[in-house]
Amino acid sequence: MFLAPSFLVHTSEGTVAYSGDFRAHGPRADLTNDFVERAHSCKPALFLCEGTNLVRGDLRTESEVSDKVANIVESTKGLVLANFSTADTDRLKTFYQIAKKTDRLLAVTLKQAYLLSSLLRDKNLDNVRSAQEKMILAATSYDMNELLDIRPGPAGAFINSSSEPFNEEMEIDHERFVNWLNYFGLPMYQIHSSGHMMPNELRKVVAQVAPARLVPIHTEQPRLFELFMKDLARVDQVQKESTLTL
Repeated sequence: MFLAPSFLVHTSEGTVAYSGDFRAHGPRADLTNDFVERAHSCKPALFLCEGTNLVRGDLRTESEVSDKVANIVESTKGLVLANFSTADTDRLKTFYQIAKKTDRLLAVTLKQAYLLSSLLRDKNLDNVRSAQEKMILAATSYDMNELLDIRPGPAGAFINSSSEPFNEEMEIDHERFVNWLNYFGLPMYQIHSSGHMMPNELRKVVAQVAPARLVPIHTEQPRLFELFMKDLARVDQVQKESTLTL
């Protein structure tokens, strides 16, 4: 999954490379490799590079997520609920493949159905309540009211395959969500693989791109980014409402 695309912008003062949000694994890791190769060939004057995971590094790959989730689903007798980003089509595909492997159906939210443009008028959708042992139900914290009608039975599971909370507002939402799970008797498993580059992978990419100048973006640790990368390129820190000249 690419949360934000990468760009190469060619100017009269040199090429500017923009990483977007990227990762080095998953079914389309080739797109990241293609960007790195193209960026290197342009000899960029400036590389705007994300640094989201500098203190949240997690080396799990999409295949590891698939293996762990499959293990839980196979050992769960009741309803399995799964939470992942609506736009994360890679993770959606992972859960779909696991559902097929474990002889279950994957029931998605309306937003996900709309995204796929395939399930809204499907006449073959089963009733979740009467076939819980045959279902993996995609559900977020905003869908918990729907479970009042489904009434999950014993021996179920909830798999959270999205990022853990990292600010106060998300912590409050998470606590409310856990209360719902406690009410329905659903244990929670946290199995996720980040959609952002890991620190060691970031260094490898910066070394390959070999920019003249490097600017950290989308990070809460710009100083850490600078110290971590300073032997690979000149690192410039850009302040809010300031101007950076090539």
